[in-house]
Amino acid sequence: METIKALTDTAALQIETYPSLTSKEKVKRLIKSCIPGKRPAPLDAFSWPNALLGKGLLCAWEAVGDESALRAVAGYLKRWKTKGFPIRYVDNLMNGTLAMELEGLLRGGADSWTASISVSGTSSATASVSVSGIFGADEVSEYLTLCREAVDACAAWLKAAPRTENGLLPYRKQHPDWLFADALAMVSPFACRYGKEYGDKALSELGIRQLTAFMEKGMDIKSGLPYHGYDEKNGMKYGIIGWGRACGWMLLGLAESLPYVENEGTFTALEKAYGELLTQVFQWQREDGGFSWQLSAQEGHADSSAEGMIGLAYALAKKNLRKAAFDSELICTFEAEMCVNEKMTRLYETAKGRIINGKVGSCSGECLGFAEYPQVYGSYPWGNGSILGFLSLWSKEWEE
Repeated sequence: METIKALTDTAALQIETYPSLTSKEKVKRLIKSCIPGKRPAPLDAFSWPNALLGKGLLCAWEAVGDESALRAVAGYLKRWKTKGFPIRYVDNLMNGTLAMELEGLLRGGADSWTASISVSGTSSATASVSVSGIFGADEVSEYLTLCREAVDACAAWLKAAPRTENGLLPYRKQHPDWLFADALAMVSPFACRYGKEYGDKALSELGIRQLTAFMEKGMDIKSGLPYHGYDEKNGMKYGIIGWGRACGWMLLGLAESLPYVENEGTFTALEKAYGELLTQVFQWQREDGGFSWQLSAQEGHADSSAEGMIGLAYALAKKNLRKAAFDSELICTFEAEMCVNEKMTRLYETAKGRIINGKVGSCSGECLGFAEYPQVYGSYPWGNGSILGFLSLWSKEWEE
């Protein structure tokens, strides 16, 4: 638990400060801003890296009842509100999912929350930790209103956003026919959950169609792994096959959407797709228990963000499918036929070993577009957030 606590502290600080620029980076941005057509995009402190940190922090709250994790997420959403809930891209929609998760805790799910808490750093004790014991009644009311406003802002943006000819949500307005794997975890979990909890059938259908369309048009038939994306108009597939984070994005999109699918036939089809993808992904698990930046590049650099996303997606599926509307035998099947618990244990130990001084290393830098994967590795929010979420949920699973 000490490892999770140290990483929680890093994530709580990073969600407040990211993105921050070095002096050298500031000079580069200043120079670019003076070149016609090269003006850099504004820094976004409420994009997917921050939301992924928030997800990891809420998982840490679940595992160890860390008050700082819960307050960090609430503070992050509060800062987003003070800026007027800016939404520039689909990336920002992950904040809507984060707000619904926090709202669920505030509405009573956490009153019976049980966590294993480290005692004097040597042993662990089980204790009941409730949100009401951390936030007073006035704060709970304030944050419930905040969450609802954040969710409403995301839903309004999503309903008004431009669509492709087939009614899907492109990743960027400047490329109105491009569908990215990244967006599967940004759009579908929010749309499916909002649709079920707020009775919006159109958004539910959008979330499902984003997933099914990519599974139909964005996959490599031979390997069963996704491309980075595809062009809906001409059918061209882009990027590499089996980019580690693309697999992670797709698995997360499925794992977080499945519990809110209300049609049994659709649920069964998506669950099957999740299982098939997970099976193919684990065919490429490295001997050291991790995953490469491109899964098939076994002698290439390991990528902790791919490891974290893949691990988090399975941990979330194992947790969330228990509350799905339909019976699921997926987890039992995997544990019986794939020895997935053994594979996940190896991944857990590898991921834990990536943490040095409270930060996850060996994380690949930000992708710059289709087929632009800089081989730069270090500590980034998407590694810290995903690994924190995975380690937190899996450690709790072990204890139960």
